[in-house]
Amino acid sequence: MARIGRRISGTSGPARRVEHFFRAGGRKLAAFDSYNSYCGRYEVKDGRIIHHVELSPFPNWVGGPQELYFEFSGDRLTLCAPETTPDGVERTWVATWQRATGR
Repeated sequence: MARIGRRISGTSGPARRVEHFFRAGGRKLAAFDSYNSYCGRYEVKDGRIIHHVELSPFPNWVGGPQELYFEFSGDRLTLCAPETTPDGVERTWVATWQRATGR
């Protein structure tokens, strides 16, 4: 199995210097709520990519798999993960990466 490291964060306004960020009150919480990361090994199996999580800010993910559907289209890779929230709402997480071109 190969290794993967993934970090996703949303944006909630313009970039700020770190010392301003930690005095920002609600902006700090909003930044945490929009952040996700993990790393570990992965394998491709039965049309899915399975990430075997070794490190994550979510302790319940460590040691377990994260299974995602994937699709290649030209120079893009799209990962999708359907989920049901604790309050029963069904939603799908989607992330798309595009291959960087040389300079």
